[in-house]
Amino acid sequence: MGANARLVESLIGRRWVVMQAAREAGASWSQIGEALGMSKQGAQDSYRRAIERQERYVSKFHDTARGRAAL
Repeated sequence: MGANARLVESLIGRRWVVMQAAREAGASWSQIGEALGMSKQGAQDSYRRAIERQERYVSKFHDTARGRAAL
């Protein structure tokens, strides 16, 4: 895999961090979806799936309760 592909994969994989920060700063799901080029529902679904992956695979390394609170 090339460097560009790894970078894109990393950025997409960590997108939830930015989404969580935006929610905690008061952004709506509509605003987040628009910024990411997706619908409100698409943004929520993407974030929810990321939190579920954290809970399943790396819960001891992440504050999943904080992540769920941003939903």
